[in-house]
Amino acid sequence: MYYRNLQLQEWKSFSEPQAIYYAKKLANYLPQDIKFMGISSHSYCHQKNLIAHFEYAGSLFSLIPGAEVQIGYDAERFCPTKEQLSSFKDTAEEYGIEEDITTYVQSITTPLRNVTILPLLVEIQPQEIGLEPISHTEPEIQNLLKQHPDSRIIEVNNKCRVERVKDGAVSAWQIVNKTHSDITAEIASQGLRLLTSDEWEYICGAGEKTLFRWGDACPCDRYPTDNTPKERRRRTEWALSGGKIPFELDEPDWDFHLVPNLFGLKIAQNPYVWEIVAEENVVRGGDGGCNICGGVGFFMGWLPLATAYWDQSITEWLDEGDLSDSFVRRVIPIP
Repeated sequence: MYYRNLQLQEWKSFSEPQAIYYAKKLANYLPQDIKFMGISSHSYCHQKNLIAHFEYAGSLFSLIPGAEVQIGYDAERFCPTKEQLSSFKDTAEEYGIEEDITTYVQSITTPLRNVTILPLLVEIQPQEIGLEPISHTEPEIQNLLKQHPDSRIIEVNNKCRVERVKDGAVSAWQIVNKTHSDITAEIASQGLRLLTSDEWEYICGAGEKTLFRWGDACPCDRYPTDNTPKERRRRTEWALSGGKIPFELDEPDWDFHLVPNLFGLKIAQNPYVWEIVAEENVVRGGDGGCNICGGVGFFMGWLPLATAYWDQSITEWLDEGDLSDSFVRRVIPIP
């Protein structure tokens, strides 16, 4: 079918009316509970893209064109900034890392490989695993609220979570242990599936060959979870510099990791948010916060957001089988 052959370069050549026409025709071949919601124009770094939005069961999905593309990372082309070199040097001395920065980066990124990716509908925002809504009026929840009157989020013994939101409302969840098999079966029952690891890497970087989806640079005076900016910085310098960002380390407005990527996906934004994929014992998009919690240097704190990041030592954290605290991004297959 033609819709399974849409390529990224072809999609980029579409005008907005052509993209709308394509997306509407595609919607006719999808299950009736999947709705086409419209087209938006999205600017990301030095590129522009049209995003086709679809809705299923209250969640938004983005149309991802296919591609024959090279993924993985070649650390030999990495030209670290002096701040990245300094941060890595401090960490290496403290933790006894013998490799240089190039060798180390190569060791925690996937190798270069050529892959063929078919078009997909991919969930824009990943969902946390193992949270089942419960009523906040339950006596146990009410007691927790009284015991922690000033806490916005309360989590007890990995059994339940309570969150106060700005308008004073309260949400509560029971935390349920989930295995990879549980999650795969649950998603399959919805007619959906998980991304493969290769698909995840493609949708994150959209074919870019830089270390991160926004380029090679990252600030080395903060972690990606520090000082969430209130305003987005102007993108003019980015475009003029060809993707090399002339930032100052004391600027409080670094937010390139928080901007949705070229496909409009909220992805690789927070190292604590690691996503499971179709392959068991593989997570992408983060390290569960291991580096930051371990107090390593700032450069090492940013590395888990690298598009090709995959530290195989993380497998030991997944051996117990419980994937609560992980995240999942669902795929709607295109027939």
